[in-house]
Amino acid sequence: MNRKIVIYAHFAGHGNTEELRDWLIRQKIRDLVYIAFPFGDCTDTGVQLSRYQNGLLVEERRSLVRFKSPFVFSYLKDFLYGLLWGIRYGRKADWFFGGDNLLSLCGLILRRLCRIKKVCYYMIDYTPRRYVSGLLNGLYYWMDRQASERCNEIWVPAEETIAGRFEDGRLSPEKVRWKLVPYGTNVGQLSFPETICSNRLVYMGGLFESKGAHRLIEIYDAVVRRCPIGSPPEMVIIGKGPLELLLRRQVEEHGLSGSVHVRGYIEDHNEVLAELSRGGIALAPYDPEDANSFSFYADAGKLKVYIGCGLPVVATEVPPFVKEIVRHGAGRIAGYNADDFAAQIAEVLRHYDAYRTAALALSQEYKWDTVFEKAFTMQEPECK
Repeated sequence: MNRKIVIYAHFAGHGNTEELRDWLIRQKIRDLVYIAFPFGDCTDTGVQLSRYQNGLLVEERRSLVRFKSPFVFSYLKDFLYGLLWGIRYGRKADWFFGGDNLLSLCGLILRRLCRIKKVCYYMIDYTPRRYVSGLLNGLYYWMDRQASERCNEIWVPAEETIAGRFEDGRLSPEKVRWKLVPYGTNVGQLSFPETICSNRLVYMGGLFESKGAHRLIEIYDAVVRRCPIGSPPEMVIIGKGPLELLLRRQVEEHGLSGSVHVRGYIEDHNEVLAELSRGGIALAPYDPEDANSFSFYADAGKLKVYIGCGLPVVATEVPPFVKEIVRHGAGRIAGYNADDFAAQIAEVLRHYDAYRTAALALSQEYKWDTVFEKAFTMQEPECK
């Protein structure tokens, strides 16, 4: 691919922008500049730059200035680094991708300074109220409108991501150009073990109440009581968040240390995929009463990771993609309580091979290679 592409992203996990980077590396793109900015509770506060040419890493840099609080000055620091490194590395790029609205605004400035052909706002999610402070919320969505209307195009993972903005008056449909670029799966890049273990319950993601992480031990206990699966099941919990200590304490109090494993955050995404590929049933107990949850408006990435690893899914009816999972026979919807999760898990276990086959078949439709090839070749969108 004879192109030069610049990606500005936040590093807080493995998501859309990291998959785009990895796909471009596999395509051996002529020149790829990837700049990652610290986000959330990330302990590494430096800005990181990686440059690849024809699929090979040729340069790495880290910012000399490193801090994350007060956050206003941290954002200003990131914005200035984005401009400085963009001027140095981004000249005459074919594409600039910004992983949020502030980074996309930086790309719009660089479009003029560096003669970048196209700036794309790679939108990840939406929530009606991102900040408690009305002032910060208003500032955030002002920047979101500026980026959305001025960028050449927007990539959205689910129609709900941008429809929510339209419905709440955040954006005007006639002023933005957007493409549907769903979250993909790694199914084509995985090697599965010869023996698949169905007798596992797997959770991957943020350990927050909005994700239902506080229900995981309850669900495990209900499964042990209700499911006809012979030996006690195993539960693997991967992720980080404020509930991690609570989960570890619950495991000790319930005497489950031999069967419930709280792995915490695993930095190597390939290790995560290897763990998930061992088999089992994936859990996604999103809180359906949290109206401000990102999950109502996003293409929940972990669901795609789950099916790409051949895992049938049992989830609450929160992320839009859950309905497609159920329609294809790759999982079931459960109520937001441990007993119903156990009942749905029991149904999946009775026909595990069929559910697993359906999950893998559905994941083939969303391979990252297919998703990105279509996005780059799709006709440029028009304002609607």
